[in-house]
Amino acid sequence: MRRPRFPIVKYLGYVELGVVFTMVSVIILSIFVQVLTRYVFKISISWLEELARFTFVWAALYGGSIAYRKGVLHKFEIAYGAISPRIPQVLGIVTRIAILFFLGVLIIYGFKLSFFVYNQFSPALTIRMTYVYLAVPVAALMMFISTIIDISKTYFSEGRE
Repeated sequence: MRRPRFPIVKYLGYVELGVVFTMVSVIILSIFVQVLTRYVFKISISWLEELARFTFVWAALYGGSIAYRKGVLHKFEIAYGAISPRIPQVLGIVTRIAILFFLGVLIIYGFKLSFFVYNQFSPALTIRMTYVYLAVPVAALMMFISTIIDISKTYFSEGRE
């Protein structure tokens, strides 16, 4: 039996799922407490709504990078069945190169935008908006790394036929 070439990816997947689970739990808990305090105690805690919103942004993009790594975001199996076997290989290479280019743009301009808003603070939590905007380049960087690993597994692995 052959050992997996990238064993760290398996463990990083567990960490990522734990992080997303924690983020979703924070979202649910903060919205529950916000609804409870607003309708039962007639008090509105504004920072809870902002916490849920910012955590949702991070959880959605982080979860998107997990879905991308698992390969559930871009599948065209029906179209591949109708064309010759060589075309999906070429399309796979072209698609991955285009994805790397797009993710590179997201990483570069995402970091630029994140540092551009460094002096802005959120109204209720009073945290720097940089931390919210960093969700885009961080998720894009995770997707970029996943694409590189996918290319390595698909086209350069030892047991490839």
